[in-house]
Amino acid sequence: MNRRPACGAKAFTKACAQIMHVGPNSGEVPTLARLHSKFLPAHNLVPNGNHQEIYLDDPK
Repeated sequence: MNRRPACGAKAFTKACAQIMHVGPNSGEVPTLARLHSKFLPAHNLVPNGNHQEIYLDDPK
């Protein structure tokens, strides 16, 4: 199977996947695991680099 990489911070011309996590930081790991184990394979994508976090409010 030919899999294409999902974009990293520098590769905006490639496919990108996003997921929104709502809740405490302790729940972030299962959210990212779901992205990696279900969504990416279902769309023939593989991770390419580190994920990027964007906070909608102050995470402190």
